[in-house]
Amino acid sequence: MEQKDVPGEDNAIESLSPGKDDLGPTTARRPMNAFLIFCKRHRAAVQQKHPNLDNRSVTRILGELWANLEPDEKSTYTDLAKEVWHLSLCTIVLNTISLTH
Repeated sequence: MEQKDVPGEDNAIESLSPGKDDLGPTTARRPMNAFLIFCKRHRAAVQQKHPNLDNRSVTRILGELWANLEPDEKSTYTDLAKEVWHLSLCTIVLNTISLTH
């Protein structure tokens, strides 16, 4: 069963990183940036509030919410994105080491 993100709920960093099954052994996806993490956390709430909007319109609303977000709230997502980036980098290094040995 797939777990849905709930706005305001603390989700594990691993849920923001690409899964093992998504990538080949030498392929690396770019980790999610702060805005994408924000969207992942808030998209369901926007869709629930506006059920008849298409994905493009929902994304537009998310962009407006992001643009109007207070700097301290935005820094929360920026810090989380940095953690995801570091986790992704460590995973790439470990995968590279395991492939060469």
